[in-house]
Amino acid sequence: CYIFGEPVQYLVTDITHTTLNTVVLSHLRQADAIANE
Repeated sequence: CYIFGEPVQYLVTDITHTTLNTVVLSHLRQADAIANE
């Protein structure tokens, strides 16, 4: 589980399910390349 922003003060029950596919992996690779320039 990944949570961004301020520290969590309460129970998180609203979860977005994400699946890996070729489009998602492509976006992750692009973001990784930019972050590591």
